[in-house]
Amino acid sequence: MNFVKTILCLLPAGMLLIGCKDEGTKALPPAPSSVAQTLTWLQGRTLTVQKAGFYGALTVNNNTTINWIDTTDKAEPLVKETVRELGNWNLRLGTDSSIVVNSKGDSYKGYYKVDDQPQEGETPGIRLRVTYPDPTFSFGGSEPMEVTYTYLVKGIDAKEMLLELPREINRQKLLALMEVR
Repeated sequence: MNFVKTILCLLPAGMLLIGCKDEGTKALPPAPSSVAQTLTWLQGRTLTVQKAGFYGALTVNNNTTINWIDTTDKAEPLVKETVRELGNWNLRLGTDSSIVVNSKGDSYKGYYKVDDQPQEGETPGIRLRVTYPDPTFSFGGSEPMEVTYTYLVKGIDAKEMLLELPREINRQKLLALMEVR
């Protein structure tokens, strides 16, 4: 009888282990070492969104997990729409601080800079600041206002950059893993 109880107790644990297959976790890009390294890395590249996600609740070995958004799952409509928009968003960075932002089928010319000087309310770190005339800030037929969007650079490697976007969904900061094209 104890044997049957043991089997019944171990069966759910075994099913859990089998059901939680490891899909191979890919390491995230390491944090950039300096503003100069980040600026050099960015120059002349085109970055597109590979995937988007939110910070996870777990921190292991000083690394916060990221919950990548799976739109095939039961994601909220707002989350699905955001991921769809990000899929059409890219940054084409020049070697002279010029940038072309492609978003929602339109292109906007502007400029970028990289710094590590947090403004009021910003957390410390290296930032990519992108400035361009944004038509969503055009009132009464006037010219679009110039707007600066700030992206916290969380990681860089040979082919990818992890950015914390200036956007939240349900009070969760949105992250984008950008790949070089």
